[in-house]
Amino acid sequence: YAAAIHRQAGRVESIVSELLAVTRLEAGREELVIEPVDTTVLARSVVNSMEPLARDHGVTLVVEGEEGEARIRGDVRKLERVVENLVANAIKYSPPGATVTVDVQRTGDRAVLSVTDTGYGIAAKDAPHVFEKFYRAKNQHTQAVAGTGLGLAIVKLIVEAHGGEVTLRSAVGQGST
Repeated sequence: YAAAIHRQAGRVESIVSELLAVTRLEAGREELVIEPVDTTVLARSVVNSMEPLARDHGVTLVVEGEEGEARIRGDVRKLERVVENLVANAIKYSPPGATVTVDVQRTGDRAVLSVTDTGYGIAAKDAPHVFEKFYRAKNQHTQAVAGTGLGLAIVKLIVEAHGGEVTLRSAVGQGST
């Protein structure tokens, strides 16, 4: 019983932490600690830390992009959270044998980080809502995955706090970027 209580307490703590993060970001009360960031180095670091999760799901992780090519100024910890949330979703919503690719490029004066999976994809009716708080698409693949529907809302708020934008391209049965 103690182990079950401990697991559930951890889950509740995680939910409360996500709710607080969303509330602070929406209120503009989450301060950004701005410093130089090499987004390729950041992406490689996050992907390395997520290898065990990917291995458990039978998913291959790949990082593309040259170090030093896409430097920006931003909050490293919050940007790590963005990449973690995107990669975790890509892993969770991909079948065994899938590949998740994190690609970092420079486009003009912007760094563009894309997380592409070869997973289940997102239906066109759900796509406009995936970055909304508490939204979770309802289908056979999402029912098996635990979540609060806050991860992608947090991604959007952090990216926008950095002056960026987040977009989605997806096709059912082909994956998402």
